[in-house]
Amino acid sequence: MCTRLDVPPSLSFAVMDVASGELGDQAEAMERLSSEKVWRAERAVVRDPSQETTEKGLRKAMVLIRKPSEFDRFWVLLHRSMIQLYRDWTVTHLKLALHFVVGIIFGLYFTDAGWDGSKTISNFGFFMATCVYLGYTSMMPAVLRFPQEMNTLRKEQYNNWYKLRTYYIAYIIANIPIQMLFCTVFVSMAYFISEQVADWTRFVMFLSICQLLSIMSESIGLFLGTTCNPINGTFLGAILIAIAMLFAGFLVFLAHMPSYLSWAADLNYMRYALEGLSLSIYGYGRESLECPRSEIYCHFRVPGTLLTEVGIEDGRYWIDVSAISAMIVVLRFVSFVTLKRKVACGERSS
Repeated sequence: MCTRLDVPPSLSFAVMDVASGELGDQAEAMERLSSEKVWRAERAVVRDPSQETTEKGLRKAMVLIRKPSEFDRFWVLLHRSMIQLYRDWTVTHLKLALHFVVGIIFGLYFTDAGWDGSKTISNFGFFMATCVYLGYTSMMPAVLRFPQEMNTLRKEQYNNWYKLRTYYIAYIIANIPIQMLFCTVFVSMAYFISEQVADWTRFVMFLSICQLLSIMSESIGLFLGTTCNPINGTFLGAILIAIAMLFAGFLVFLAHMPSYLSWAADLNYMRYALEGLSLSIYGYGRESLECPRSEIYCHFRVPGTLLTEVGIEDGRYWIDVSAISAMIVVLRFVSFVTLKRKVACGERSS
């Protein structure tokens, strides 16, 4: 509560009263007090303890509410992507079961093709069917991936929740193990039921090519999903699978392909996948296959005969691995660029 002397107008009147003598002997007391220096010292500020506690709590709260680093945002996005994959049963549970069942069907359909010298061409068809199946099942879900989340992605980008590259890297890291799991389940069933060569080194080589093929096909799907609408992307994906199968070296062997179309085979990822699968089973000094007694002659009993006939050069396995890996890196980068452009165009239009 303010006193009379704390208000400037009241203080002026009080000084006039002292000067006129209306306050009596208080003038001498005021003169004595004015000569002392105690009143000039600064007053000690008395703070309320409850107020100090409140300010400390606010300072702590301000420390906790800091801007998260991009690495923290990456972990949050990665965790969110894993939760989405786990909860979406059509992407994980159903697809895993279908790969298991289809792998068994493939193995039963190509029974004994792995060791029977009279079924070498059929086993070559098994390689081609594996490429087509893994390519199609990996590409089509990826075509629909980003169009389904585009509206949410644009809102989160507009609110500056994270950088687009952080989201993209988190998606890739979360999705690749799932693709590898599906591929491993399918290949394990089909490989051993069809009685391919019981060699773990060759199995790992076979599985590695299939893994790269799945990731490559998903990369094509991501590119189509970021450049086309879902309908056009699905249609173009099916067309690309058909063209890739045409130039893979199965319908027309590489040795029989016209020279003016060989460039299409050189740019075809499925050609390198088919070649890698063939070399993992029949290349690198594979021993001769058994010829059943019911057969008079098995022309492709010697694995090198098949490789020569279809135009596959032995020892090119790591070239095939390198070619597919390079295509994956290029397509992932191009897909990010097209995704960034699509998000930016959507923000400007909105």
